[in-house]
Amino acid sequence: MLGAPEAVEGHFSTVMCELCGQTRSPREPGHREAARDHWESHVLPLEDNFDFFLLPGAGCTKAKRSGRWADVFLLHKSIDRVWCPVPPRIVAMDMAARGWSDAGMGSGVEWPRGELSDSAYAEVVDALVRRGHDLVAAPAFVTDEESYTQWKFARRLECSIDAVREFFTAAKAGDVDLPMRQWVARFDG
Repeated sequence: MLGAPEAVEGHFSTVMCELCGQTRSPREPGHREAARDHWESHVLPLEDNFDFFLLPGAGCTKAKRSGRWADVFLLHKSIDRVWCPVPPRIVAMDMAARGWSDAGMGSGVEWPRGELSDSAYAEVVDALVRRGHDLVAAPAFVTDEESYTQWKFARRLECSIDAVREFFTAAKAGDVDLPMRQWVARFDG
């Protein structure tokens, strides 16, 4: 057993599956992907209630939770602010298939990659609307999490989608020197 400092520094000797006891070395190439595939082989297809994990802002300890798709989406970092509109079904399917959402040091959530049934999506919509999210029709180009993110910011900032796309492109290249609101105003201005 390792103490927290050793674990945080990645000095694991082995990692054991809590469901079947299989062990593996985290030093093997691709161990994270293999560990996720192994975990999902136990839990897919998903039941109505399933286990998911709250990701820490720092450290390596995930908090296990049990719930439904609505619980996962209420924690999803792409829609955790009330001003974010409800994602269209096609976007929610893309999000569900990813299996995680995080904000770096701002924590996140991880779940088994899966598909949303019509009834599960209806529960997600209901939960988000009850929390105060707007249910509005999205433009046709909003088909995945990335385009949803661009659209929600353009909607929030009342600017062009091109301004938001250029902001994210510049941010990925490290070429952003202003807060987003000022940057897009300069772009559209």
